[in-house]
Amino acid sequence: MSAGLLSLVFLISVSSATGVAYLNTTLIQPVISDNITELSTNFVFSGDYFSGDYILWDNIGPGGGLYLYSLKDNSTQLIATSSGGMIMPDGYTMSDGTIVWSDDSGILHEYTIAPVESQNIPDANTTGSQKTYSWNGFSGIQRWEPSMYGDQVVWFQGYPEGTYRPADIAFLNTTTDVVTLISESPTGKNGLVINGDNVIWCAYDENVTDAGTHNSLFLHNLVTGKDTVVSSDTGLKGQAALSGNYVGWTDFGDPLATPRPLTQVHIYTISSGTAQTVPATTMNQDLDFITGDYAVYSECPAYNEADKATGEEPCQAKIFDILTGSIWQLPQSHNDQTILGYSNGLFLVEDTRDEAPELSLVRAENLPPAETITATPNPGMSEKNVTSMDNSTTPSVPPTQTSPGFEFPVMIIALVIIGGVAGKLAAPS
Repeated sequence: MSAGLLSLVFLISVSSATGVAYLNTTLIQPVISDNITELSTNFVFSGDYFSGDYILWDNIGPGGGLYLYSLKDNSTQLIATSSGGMIMPDGYTMSDGTIVWSDDSGILHEYTIAPVESQNIPDANTTGSQKTYSWNGFSGIQRWEPSMYGDQVVWFQGYPEGTYRPADIAFLNTTTDVVTLISESPTGKNGLVINGDNVIWCAYDENVTDAGTHNSLFLHNLVTGKDTVVSSDTGLKGQAALSGNYVGWTDFGDPLATPRPLTQVHIYTISSGTAQTVPATTMNQDLDFITGDYAVYSECPAYNEADKATGEEPCQAKIFDILTGSIWQLPQSHNDQTILGYSNGLFLVEDTRDEAPELSLVRAENLPPAETITATPNPGMSEKNVTSMDNSTTPSVPPTQTSPGFEFPVMIIALVIIGGVAGKLAAPS
């Protein structure tokens, strides 16, 4: 990361809902590890008051594995290795000093950083919903794409070798060690995220006839047991994010359309049941994460198979203020940098201009503090869009925890859909 990040002047003030203000950032420290290479991907930034800030990532290829970096002492440790060369396709997540990941065999592992403890999920003492699955005459169970918030974990489970990875969604309270199935619809699913008392995911129709060109986004509330259809608009939705009172996603449109439509970020407010879009430009938008009332996203040049590229303009990292409509971005001199996460007042920024990622922690001096709004227990949608679960499957959960710092949940969509869209649907937590 260049020394220019040490102090960047404030260039433009926000003058309207679509005006852009440049961030005045201060470099706090570079992230230096011999294990960050050109094969490193899907960085997760998380922290808490007791164990400090951590960065988690996956090295793909031979000798690949899951690495953990501590900002407290700048140390790196190997958490897990994968015989298949990478952990990423099956997912990993981190919250409050605990890591959960799925290995090549579809087994979930839990690792506590301090004190160091490790075990499988679920373990021999777990009670609640237990199922086995079958596909082409084979029976068993696999678990993948976990997401974690405090002592609450969700994951997909089933026998994912089938088309579109049909899956149930399981919920575990690690304090009570009870598993509950919160969705058992026989659909292909991805984009699973938990935050507070809410869970989101994307799902295809039960009778798939659209060749992977359409899915819907769902919101489940753990307290009420209700499911809300956040968006069923035609087209593909991915890069789903959830934080406090907001659900976000990238709308990819119809991937078979010619020319390919521009992608656009959408934000849904849980308490009001209303949706809005980030102002469109001539570039593709990709949602990275939500923290407080800020949606962090990237804008990159549109790509078209017919002419290969519609422009040479580099990608831009931007922040959308959900409450005011204002937009902030990294200075133009730092284009082709991505904001990966937020924790304890600091942003993790990746410079993508070199082969190996270069990571730095920065503070935005002129960005107002984000106002975190807690979601109401009852999603604010009309009854025609809400379905109630059977009372026997409604989990008993403790009150929503106060999380010190933003948890950037892993959002990994391993479902291969169509062409270049598949890569853009995948995203970390």
